[in-house]
Amino acid sequence: MAENLIHVNNWFSKYEVDRAEQIHYSEFDTLKSTPTTTTSYDLDNEKIKKTNTSIIVPLNLVVRSTINFDIKPWDEDTDIDAMEQAVRSIKFDGLVWGQSKRVPYAFGIVKLQMTCVIEDDKIATDLIEDKIYELDQYVQSVDIPCIHRI
Repeated sequence: MAENLIHVNNWFSKYEVDRAEQIHYSEFDTLKSTPTTTTSYDLDNEKIKKTNTSIIVPLNLVVRSTINFDIKPWDEDTDIDAMEQAVRSIKFDGLVWGQSKRVPYAFGIVKLQMTCVIEDDKIATDLIEDKIYELDQYVQSVDIPCIHRI
């Protein structure tokens, strides 16, 4: 029987191969002894559901994302240090501010690139972006060039 299940050996451990053989033999015996309207496919699905419920272990995963913000000031006279401190003063549960750097943008204007990590279940990117836009004495526009799931 193992040579008929050679593809199974590539994907399953020894225990699962033995379990597959047992399921195959029991289905073969039940189909021979009692003619019913259920197919072997239905029996496979029922047995897989029974075995999978005992194997599944619930995991408490926290889904996080890293977000890069490009925060552009109104003009070259805007105090970038004060703008950074104002942005870092935005606090939410599930929000951690990371590194920042100043990048030349255009015509002597320097934009602020800031990184933060958020927990996706607790906070949305729109909420952070709206709070940054509320700093209208410093911020002219905010872009999100990239978001990475962790």
